[in-house]
Amino acid sequence: MFCSVRLFLRLYLMESPVYVHLVHPAARHFRNSYPYRLLPVSHLSLNNVHGLRALTTRAGARYTSLILLFGECEMLYTPEFIRSRLEALREPSYAAFSAKLLPGVQPPLGVRLPKLRALAKEIAKSPDWMSYLETQPGAAFEERMLYGMTLGYARPAFADALRFCAGFVPLIDNWSICDSCAAGFSFVRADREAAWNFLVPYLNSEKEFYARFGLVMLLWHSLTPDYLERVLGAIYSLRAQGYYARMAAAWLLSEILLKYPEYGIPVLERKTLEPFLQNTAIRKYCESRRVTDIQRREMRALRLPAAK
Repeated sequence: MFCSVRLFLRLYLMESPVYVHLVHPAARHFRNSYPYRLLPVSHLSLNNVHGLRALTTRAGARYTSLILLFGECEMLYTPEFIRSRLEALREPSYAAFSAKLLPGVQPPLGVRLPKLRALAKEIAKSPDWMSYLETQPGAAFEERMLYGMTLGYARPAFADALRFCAGFVPLIDNWSICDSCAAGFSFVRADREAAWNFLVPYLNSEKEFYARFGLVMLLWHSLTPDYLERVLGAIYSLRAQGYYARMAAAWLLSEILLKYPEYGIPVLERKTLEPFLQNTAIRKYCESRRVTDIQRREMRALRLPAAK
């Protein structure tokens, strides 16, 4: 399939947005097509032309027809469309495997993370990403994971990113969504002080996954010398007693021990942390390949007797 630049230049003369759908040969319905939307002519540039030409040329081996729509259309990445894409990617055997790793969580569809990331990047690169983020995702594990990944890849303006993030956190009910999505929220590095103020309510929360989200965000994005004292304070003042919140605190402390031992080791030597937190942090530290056998022996000497 070849679509000339001249053809698209003619289309750009229209004032309405141009919607392009590359339809897979096996697709029997229009909603199963691959969506690509162009902006109105006033927002177009030559780069759009070459980009669309490259897109249609790359897709030539997989798609057989090109459908052009003119005028205003509904949002392309609707919850129904997203669910249909995920259903097409699901693997029952992987769903059974994932369910064992996520006890107490609604059974997943069984979509592998690389495929979720690819779909999230596709949405983030489309002009409809903002409309997608404004829409509440479905309840399935993968639908929520996809939303969080898309938020990370889309990189909205800082204020919008925090707003979307605040709406996303209540959807977290397991460690996998929390950790995988938080790792991609690098937009918080644009204004670390504002990001810290945003995270404080989660760090102080008694809710298990609110607290885990705050701690994991610190681990990925705030382990810098300027914030170490505050990060350690967040570990000391942890209120949430849920297992996954406490494990996140231990994980965070172990990373401090690995990256900034001059800050972390004195904390252990004071022996003021609860035994579970201190001992788990030491165990995770010793599991790292970045430490020597001598360092492991020295660290294990700081373990506390288990609480009775």
